[in-house]
Amino acid sequence: MVKRLSTMLLMGLLWIGAARADVVVLMHGYQSSVSAWSETGIDRELARSGWRFGGRLFDSRGTVALDGPGAEGYENSFYTVSLPQESMLWTQTDFLAAYLTTLRAWHPKEQLILVGHSAGGVVARLYMVRHPEVPIRALITIASPHLGSDAAEVAGFVGRTPLAMMAPMVGLGTLNRSQGLYHDLSADRPDSVLYWLNRQPHPVAQYISVVRRSGDLLIAERSQDMRNVPMLQNRARSVQSGEGHGLQVSDGPLLVRLIKDLSQRQLI
Repeated sequence: MVKRLSTMLLMGLLWIGAARADVVVLMHGYQSSVSAWSETGIDRELARSGWRFGGRLFDSRGTVALDGPGAEGYENSFYTVSLPQESMLWTQTDFLAAYLTTLRAWHPKEQLILVGHSAGGVVARLYMVRHPEVPIRALITIASPHLGSDAAEVAGFVGRTPLAMMAPMVGLGTLNRSQGLYHDLSADRPDSVLYWLNRQPHPVAQYISVVRRSGDLLIAERSQDMRNVPMLQNRARSVQSGEGHGLQVSDGPLLVRLIKDLSQRQLI
């Protein structure tokens, strides 16, 4: 483990010296889509701050496709990615890996900044742990269930009862389709994906949690804070902002400030 951590540290330091610009990747959460970033004006806030929108990456029959103009040649750019939001974390991470491989080919000298809302933040962190060789400058999560979600526990329980048979009849087919994801996002305990993830070495990067002050009925405040992840206790920082679980207009200016602040801090 010591050798692996030393290798990741060296790679991170080399990447700092080689990078010229940044590519921000925006990942939506469960029961959401890429439109959440535009509906809240977060994409426009980034554009007003000098970031070039490259487009939306999505899967087209097993091939990464782009809906947008691209941003090759621009110093700072951002993309949104479409994740199979009802799928298990491992599957979503595989999709993200394909997207980031494509982006790294388009932007070989830029640094990656991953921004994930809700489950998207956990997907991003799982990707980083599974691919420590990929240099990531920072991970910013917004209301993400790093220690699990009580709502996922309840949904998983309901899915194991006869009530699950009625779900499609009342427009709740996602309850059955998402059982694997609910299991993945259940409480941090020895038989869970989160328990494993939270105890793996994390690569060199800046880790920032945006934690909702109140009103998030889906994810407890403690679960949103990466400082409570055993392997990130002394490496992460958190910012309290907004109320409720969904993305908000106020997340745009905050995200811009957090990204600008990255250059003032040392990678750990």
